[in-house]
Amino acid sequence: MCFVTVQRGGHELVLHSRKSLASVDGDLKLLSSPAVLESGRWLVPVDSLPRLLSPLLERPVEWRGGQRVLVIG
Repeated sequence: MCFVTVQRGGHELVLHSRKSLASVDGDLKLLSSPAVLESGRWLVPVDSLPRLLSPLLERPVEWRGGQRVLVIG
C-alpha cells in the first residue's frame, strides 16, 4: 500500500493511494473521490482540500467551485 505523510508544525496529514479517506491529526476525513498516486504525483480532489489543508495551515481554506478558486486565509 502506498501512502504519503505531510507534517507541518504539530499537524499531520496522511493520504493513502486509492482511498477516499485521509487522516488529519488522527481524525478521518472523507474525500469526494479517492486520492491517486500517478507518475510520482498525488492527485487529490480539489473540493476536499479545505478539509485537509485548514488544520495544517491553521487558517480558513475555501474552495469556490463556480470560480475555480481555492481561497486560503
